[in-house]
Amino acid sequence: MKKLKNWFIGDYLAKTDDVFEKARIELTYDYTLFFLILGLAFYGNLIAAGLWYHVYVITFACSSLMTIPFILKYKQNLRLAGNWYIIQQTITSFGSVYIEEAKPEMSGSLWTMSFIIFILFIFGPKKGALRLIPFISIFVLVLTCYTMGKKLDFGIPESQQLPAQPYVIIVPFALCLYLIIVFLKTNNVAEKQIQKQKELVEIKNSEITDSIKYAKRLQQAIMSSEKNIEQTISRLKKDK
Repeated sequence: MKKLKNWFIGDYLAKTDDVFEKARIELTYDYTLFFLILGLAFYGNLIAAGLWYHVYVITFACSSLMTIPFILKYKQNLRLAGNWYIIQQTITSFGSVYIEEAKPEMSGSLWTMSFIIFILFIFGPKKGALRLIPFISIFVLVLTCYTMGKKLDFGIPESQQLPAQPYVIIVPFALCLYLIIVFLKTNNVAEKQIQKQKELVEIKNSEITDSIKYAKRLQQAIMSSEKNIEQTISRLKKDK
């Protein structure tokens, strides 16, 4: 897995010294790979259970996710990869909400939270918030239906809707924790790098200051020598 990761993003990582940029590239790859593996594992269960509506949605999601590592490798464009991830996730979420008829679940809220944290880390607060508007709109729709006690009816057979799975909540919760840890770790590395750069600047400044002082002492010594020579010549002339 490490060799595969290096093959996909090694060259891209080598192009930048920015700690946050490196973290964003790695997180985009890891996050995509995680959901791709999760989607493929879920895919088999959906087929076995005959949940074909969800199979179509997951097929689109997995197909889209497979392109992101190649965007990072060949385009080396984090913004493009992030934007494509948002598009596929929004479509996938809309499809799932449609099939489930806006049925609220705690695990769904945590998946939403993890996605929001991910996008804000990749794009920053302002640009990330703008990109999240369509996705958040879906979440608001589900929350509104739940608050008002209403259930949307799109005519989806109950046999095509996912059964309640309370234990699934562990996965998105762990993912949220992972994203927070990555953010804190990146901040810590960045602070250490800034401190190291600060120390290097102080060392350079100290070396420059020492050089200036040495040059000044050398100049004073030379001027003093010239003055002594002039005084000696002057005395010799007087003695004559």
